[in-house]
Amino acid sequence: MQILNVFNTTEHKVLHKEYNIFIPICLGNKFFIQKGKLTKHVSEYISFALNHTKEKVLLVVADSIQDTNYMVRKKYSPQKSQTAVLEEGAQIKQMLLDLIQSDFPREKHIRVISYSEYVEQDPNNHMVSMMVYKEYKNNPEFARAVVETVKTTQKDRVFTDSEYIKLADYILDE
Repeated sequence: MQILNVFNTTEHKVLHKEYNIFIPICLGNKFFIQKGKLTKHVSEYISFALNHTKEKVLLVVADSIQDTNYMVRKKYSPQKSQTAVLEEGAQIKQMLLDLIQSDFPREKHIRVISYSEYVEQDPNNHMVSMMVYKEYKNNPEFARAVVETVKTTQKDRVFTDSEYIKLADYILDE
């Protein structure tokens, strides 16, 4: 496996185990999930992470954070969207746990959680989220930058302005 880009660190620091590593697994990421199954890339990423982590590897299944994408992209209602992402997230989490048990049975340094579990467990999440959304609402420059980020990352199709604004929730929630 080759490192192509690093952010806020150096390749040297990653390769020399200076950080714990987390791997986000998004519901719609075809690199990790195809036709309802994990791809070989998941095992490769876990192996790389175990070989280069300081102490622990965390896999985060991005479930509840994806609800906005389902509302905009699939035209789901908020309730149907939330139900769908939680169900899909639970299935992916179980597949990851099964993979770890079969491919990394002795490994005690891997943890798998869903984004919804993370939100519940992080005591600062609500406060930080409120601050970010307040800044988005009150700072037009920040709001423009967030929406522009959405536009540059959503390349598979064009959305309406209101859909881009709604999709900004995903970035704000991250």
